Amino acid sequence: MEELINKGLIAERPDVGTGILKTTAIEVKAFPDFDIKNNIFIPSTDKEHPYRTYTRGVDKYINIPGIIVDDGYLKDISVQEIFAMLMLYSKIDLINFRGVDHNFIYKYNSSTTKGYRIYCTFGEGFSKDIYEKKCVKADLPDKYKFQEISFQGNLIQAIEELIRKELFELIPIQLYVDPEDPDIKKIVSEVFKGIVPIGNNYEEKYLFLEPDENTKVIWILRPKLMVKNPEYKIYQKLHQAIYNLEYYQYNYVDPSTSFKLKAELITEEDFSSFLHDFKPSWYKKVEPYLDYPSDENINKIIEILPNYVFRFYLNHYRGL
Repeated sequence: MEELINKGLIAERPDVGTGILKTTAIEVKAFPDFDIKNNIFIPSTDKEHPYRTYTRGVDKYINIPGIIVDDGYLKDISVQEIFAMLMLYSKIDLINFRGVDHNFIYKYNSSTTKGYRIYCTFGEGFSKDIYEKKCVKADLPDKYKFQEISFQGNLIQAIEELIRKELFELIPIQLYVDPEDPDIKKIVSEVFKGIVPIGNNYEEKYLFLEPDENTKVIWILRPKLMVKNPEYKIYQKLHQAIYNLEYYQYNYVDPSTSFKLKAELITEEDFSSFLHDFKPSWYKKVEPYLDYPSDENINKIIEILPNYVFRFYLNHYRGL
């Protein structure tokens, strides 16, 4: 330990908390520049030792989850993949970008301008807020866009390997781009897989409500192994809240838009009792049709009763 410290390779960091470990944190110093041609490190002439260290006062480090080491991920990984992994982790901002900063790198579908296409129309049963509006499907990405950087190796190849080894994943997001200033971008929402119950195998599709015309879909990179720091805890709550809102929007069954659901509710034994006890004025109007629930009588009841009666029965009475 003393030898590594004296050589400037590591440094003790008593100022960094280690939680339940109750031990002094160790900082690994950056190696000096390396001369590939001559296979030697290049000593620094302006430092007390030949190793590049972090500038004092700059609180910027690359956080890597320990499970990557503990579970042996580094045993089957190339040098260029390690470089790519470090680079991606250094660009992660879970709160503002939901993963790796899309200004640094993202993937998109090169055959469509917006990254999605019309899939169908939201029909009966969907919330009146999206009823008869367009449902779209995110197109799978096929091309990367990234900043011009100095990288020793093939960056895209390294990233694809990290994805294959399940260290990172591609996540579709809706990105608003200001039509007057394309440099101004804002993430609208993540596109969640399998939450819109339309068609066969919908669990495998990325379906969502057609967004604003200035919004497109891109695919960002996100680590599958997270550093459990305060930022992650905030992100976790934010992510769950957004998912819950999206799920509810697409899975809430709205009686006001579903003739089929109304017909099913009318045939339930409790529906007549509900009207008699809680909505007697409406019960009197439909009583002649309740005793004989033929298709014609059901249609009459649906015509007479307002939507809020069905909604109240479904959401408040049915589960009692």
